[in-house]
Order: sequence, then structure tokens, then C-alpha cells
Amino acid sequence: MQTHDQLPTKEDLFPLLEKLFGFSSIQDLVLIVGGHLSKNFLLLVGGEKYFLKQYRYKLNPVIHQIKFAETFYSSKGVRVIMPLRDRFDRPAFFFNGNWFSLFPFIDKKAIEISQLTDDGLMTLANQLGVMHTAGKDAGKTTQSLLMWDKNRFNLDVCELEMKLESTDVQETTNMLIASVLEQKKKFVEKNIFALEDISLPFDTLLHGDLSYQNVFFSPDQKQIDYVFDFEKTARGPRAFELARSICINVFDDGWDDKRLEKATLFLRAYQEVAPITYEEFLIGLRAYLVLTAHQLWIEWKILFCGETKYIPLLRSHSIRINHLGDGIDTLATSIYGRQIGSHEFPPPSPLPPVSPL
Repeated sequence: MQTHDQLPTKEDLFPLLEKLFGFSSIQDLVLIVGGHLSKNFLLLVGGEKYFLKQYRYKLNPVIHQIKFAETFYSSKGVRVIMPLRDRFDRPAFFFNGNWFSLFPFIDKKAIEISQLTDDGLMTLANQLGVMHTAGKDAGKTTQSLLMWDKNRFNLDVCELEMKLESTDVQETTNMLIASVLEQKKKFVEKNIFALEDISLPFDTLLHGDLSYQNVFFSPDQKQIDYVFDFEKTARGPRAFELARSICINVFDDGWDDKRLEKATLFLRAYQEVAPITYEEFLIGLRAYLVLTAHQLWIEWKILFCGETKYIPLLRSHSIRINHLGDGIDTLATSIYGRQIGSHEFPPPSPLPPVSPL
């Protein structure tokens, strides 16, 4: 049985692709470096290029909701890179224990965060607002966003700590993991923001990961030419994804006043398309950062799977964890207050504060 971590064999895959898509002269399949929730390949057929995606998910319902989100947002005018359909009119196919989709190959490259301009930030924020506005019409086809569970966290953190005990704890990456785990444990133990405190409807179809990594910009970054990678799509509160998008698109490589200004710029551009109150934004930011503190999959991938490609992701993740102690509500106030230019902010709130580290 092939697992997601194994590459498909050309000898078995090529005949199936020929059968499903009518190809007659497949020349090669080349692994494309990158991708956290899938393995991606360049497929060469005659003089044409195609993009083949091997999904991590094994279950049909998960693949179905990814395909639903792609189709839904494309129907709403979002420029989604749509999968090619096979001879049975399917957007995905199953091979050797894995689901795959074949896409047209777009000869563009996603930018690095260091290349993301203020125009690019505002374009992303506008796009997110457009998608959230449209996403309220999507119904309940997709599963609800999976949130945190303290018992699950404790189960995993114990395994990670035991794994660290059997490794070189002085190694730089292991030291960073140990530091992140300790900070997460302290936060989770003190956290008083419960799931029932998320008083927002789970009523919006979320892209799940709308960031500079999952779009192709125009050269001036004033337009998004294509949106892709819907692997994290789910139904949830729009404020959660807004908070997530700000944290990833702004704070992925640092945390300072300049980036706080950029976060304010992102929120202001989002508000132009989809206005949001301070209360809603605050709850979304709380939910995202509390969930982040409970997540351990990055550490797990590095320690148990030996996947060093996740180390840069760990570094970005550690930046967010390091600043949990600054106070989530303080961050929400800083971002929202700056974008409305008010010195009499925040307004009185019935929400209890979240305990910092």
C-alpha cells in the first residue's frame, strides 16, 4: 500500500493517466519542491505541461469538499485554478491509496513574504473580503472548522517531549521545538477562552489558507491572477480566517511596529469590502491564536517524520507563539484601533479578557 509520503511509480501511474485523460505520450513526472498538505508534480506530455497534485487526505468526503470549494468560488468569479476533468467527468481520481487532481500548468511562481508589497497586502485583503462575502451563500456542504481540544494537546505533547528526550537536545531545531512546547504548555494551562466563547456563526465557506503562498499576483501585485490550494477549506467564522490571514501575511517573518502598521493596512483593506466590528475581530483573533497554541503538527512532522522542510515553518510559527505573552486582546486593540484612527479605543466590551502567558 502506497502512503502519502511515497512517490507514485511512473510505471503504474502513466497507464492510468493515459486511460483517464487520453494522453498518448507521457514523457516524465518531476517532483516540485514545496507543499505541506500535498505532493506536487510537473507532468510532461508531448509538448504540454500539467500540474499533478497528490493529496495527503485519504477520505473521499475531504476531497469532495476541496473540489466543492474550488467550484463554488470559481462560480462566484474568483479566478481559481480549476482541475481538469477525466473521461468520467471527475475532478479527482484515486490511485494506489491516494487521491490526485490534474491541473493546467500555470507558468507563474508564488512570491516570498519579503517580496510582498503594501499593494499586495491590500489586494490579498480585498480578495479575502470578496470571498467571505460570497462564502455566506455556500450552505453546509463542507465540514465545520476543527478547533482545539486540551486533552488532545496533552496527549500529543507528552509524546513529543519523550521523543525530545531521546534526541540531541542541544541541536538547534530541537532546542527551538523544546522552547515552543514549553510556551504552549504554559499558555494552554492558563487559557480561559473556551470553545463556547466563540459566539460567532460557523456560516462562511473559508479558503482556509489565503496567503501570499497560495495566489499568483500580477507583476504590480494590484491584482490576483489565480487562487489555488483549498486543502484547508472548511465552514467557519470569517473573523477566524481574517485573523489567520493577518498573522501569516504580516507576521510570518517578524513582529515589530512596522508589521503592526501592515496588519492595520490589511484590516483596513478588508473593511473596504467586508466591514467587521471590533467585537467580531477580537473573537476571531482569540480563536485563531488559541488554536495555534494547541497545534503540534509542525513539531510532530519534524521530530517523528524527519521532514526538515518544515523547519522554516517552525521558525515562523515560533514568532507567533513568542508573542502570545504580549496579550491577544492588546494585539487586537492595536490593529483595529490604528485602522480607525481612534484614540478612544477600544470601546467597553462585555468579553472577559484572555489570560496571557
